Amino acid sequence: MSSPERTASTSNIGDAPSAYIAASSIQKLPPFWKENPKLWFMQIESIFGISGITRDETKFQYVIGNIDSNFLPHISDILESPPSDGTTKYQAVKDRLIGTFSESQESKLRRLLKSHQLGDQKPSHFLQIMRNIASGQLNDSLLKTLFLEQLPEDVRSILVISQVSDVSALAHQADKIMSLRSPQLFEMKSTPENADISMLCQKIDALEKKVNSFTRSRSTERQNRNSSISGKSRNRSKSRNKDWCWYHNRFAEKATKCIKPCSFSKN
Repeated sequence: MSSPERTASTSNIGDAPSAYIAASSIQKLPPFWKENPKLWFMQIESIFGISGITRDETKFQYVIGNIDSNFLPHISDILESPPSDGTTKYQAVKDRLIGTFSESQESKLRRLLKSHQLGDQKPSHFLQIMRNIASGQLNDSLLKTLFLEQLPEDVRSILVISQVSDVSALAHQADKIMSLRSPQLFEMKSTPENADISMLCQKIDALEKKVNSFTRSRSTERQNRNSSISGKSRNRSKSRNKDWCWYHNRFAEKATKCIKPCSFSKN
């Protein structure tokens, strides 16, 4: 007695029996992986193959029935108006989702380069690192643009006006320029942020000088005032007549009172 799987494989009505068998074996497809949709379709197509599913309509129904509703707006036009150019519905959905969510090679390379810096490396060595990251999936024109972006501004300015178009030759030119770089000739240009910080520091220094000057001025003024008061006190002490009473010592001839004994005389 043959198994259901063998019966299905020898059926004369397409892969409908296989689809029926698959319906009982595939409970749910893996969640759609928008970070790598191409790899996701490779995964589910492997599941379809193991389950004996070959009909486009069956694959299409499985994808639509299992994909998260957040992604349906991206393929709504295909659902409402299936393609009439001969493309199957499943293939149309596959192409759309891969095209929508696949990261471009430029974007991918830029993201990967964030963890790689030129540093002290020779530009030609760094270019090779970029080639390895790109894995041959980036054309030379775009690779050249991204390579130039990684170079110091002064080196890039020289290479931009160069007539060399080959990115490898350009990298070797960059090697020579980097080896001849002089700190005196290629000083780092001050950025707006650095200029703002410098100006702020100058203002703080000026304010600090004003505060110190004001503090010294107040201190000198206080010392002078204390000296003046002390001098007046000494003068009054020196001119005081011990034979006069307090009133005459204080007011002299203008005194209206007198405490005896007092030898003050108006003469």
